[in-house]
Formats: sequence, structure tokens, C-alpha cells
Amino acid sequence: MPCSSRGRQTIAQVIADRRDIDFVLYEQFSAADLTQYEKYAEFNKKTFDLIIKEARNLAVKEILATFAEGDREGVRLENGQMKVPACLHRAYKLFREGEWTAMVADPEFGGQGLPYCISQAVSVCNTPVRRLAGIFDRRLAVCVTAKIRFKMFN
Repeated sequence: MPCSSRGRQTIAQVIADRRDIDFVLYEQFSAADLTQYEKYAEFNKKTFDLIIKEARNLAVKEILATFAEGDREGVRLENGQMKVPACLHRAYKLFREGEWTAMVADPEFGGQGLPYCISQAVSVCNTPVRRLAGIFDRRLAVCVTAKIRFKMFN
């Protein structure tokens, strides 16, 4: 990822420009047209815009602030348990409470039922959200792998 002249990433480099996101979603993919289908009838363009705006707010106000400290502290393995930096706990709590972990999942099972393209606009175009989710996904994968190895070799 490109860095500024000071060697630090800027917000513009980790969060895609909103105009670019809107162009891809609404001009290229016609995402608003998905609302004509029963599965997405409860949504509209305004709802999609609000979801993307809130994801950006979460990224800028909560997640982005954890980058430096989280990188310094790092994820570590202690007594067979994966530990993430303390600074990530609040951000991840807000991430879970906002149901960002289940954007495309069926509402019947606790998801938001969003179209996949909207979830991608939230995560792929929003490095802080993607990075936070990735840390906990990798943490789970490492824990599961460690438990399997323990069972296999002990």
C-alpha cells in the first residue's frame, strides 16, 4: 500500500473515495435495481448509502485509531490462546454490535440480508473494516489449527 512522504498511510489511502464507490455500485453494477427483487425489497438506495456511510464512520472514528497501537502490540499466542491487542476490543465490539460480521447472511439467521455488492463496498473498499475482520478471522483460524495440531500430536 502506498505511503505518504512521512512513511505513514493517510486515510485516503485506506478508505476508497466515496464517489468511486458510488460510481461502481450505482453506475456500473446498478445496485439500486436489486431492490426490485423480493429478497432486497426492504432496502433502497438511501439505505445502501447510509450503511456505507456508517461503515466509513466506524472505520475512521474507531478502527483506524487502533492501527498504530495494534501494530506495535501485535497478535500473540499465550498459553495456547491467541491474544489481540487491547485497543482492538472496543472496535471489534462495535463491529459485532453493528452486525458488520453478517452483512449478507439471511436475517432469519441474524444477518442483515444485504446484497453482496454492498457488503463488498463496505469491506473491500474500506481497509480498516477489512483489516479488523481479518484479524479476528485469522485469530480463529490459528486457534482452530492449534487445537487440531494439539489433538493430532498429543
